Amino acid sequence: MEDILIALNEIRTDIPWKNLALGFLVLAVGNAIFRAVDWVITQSFTENTEKQRKHTVRKFVYYTYNLVLFLFFLKVLGVQMKVVLGATGLLTLAIGFAARTPISNLISGIFLVFERPFVVGDIIQVNENRGEVVSLNLLSLTMRTLDNLMVRIPNELVIGTAV
Repeated sequence: MEDILIALNEIRTDIPWKNLALGFLVLAVGNAIFRAVDWVITQSFTENTEKQRKHTVRKFVYYTYNLVLFLFFLKVLGVQMKVVLGATGLLTLAIGFAARTPISNLISGIFLVFERPFVVGDIIQVNENRGEVVSLNLLSLTMRTLDNLMVRIPNELVIGTAV
């Protein structure tokens, strides 16, 4: 029983409770701020703005904001940022080698979203697939063929062939 009390006392004294509470407060306030920013972004779009563009911008802002908020949370907890950034660099390198095809599709998707050679609703032909563009995401293009089949085509293929 005495060992348990000693262990609980060590936990009570070793954990930086003030920093932990402040970190969670940062997350809560950050979440509220993000909701306000998201509302402003949503209101800034006109009715003529494509759904795909709205979706892409909101996703980009969401992931970027959460990354910054998480790094700030770690900083408040007292984690050394040099260690986090070094580990992140190594992890990014490993993921980059392991995920060459999805990264290639992502980069191709960014070009397709911003260059807009076609939009949702256009009828296009990629290789032997001809149909209406249903959605254009960062990784793939979804189209409904003329015989009413849904086809998902990786963006790397769309960029690399004649459309």
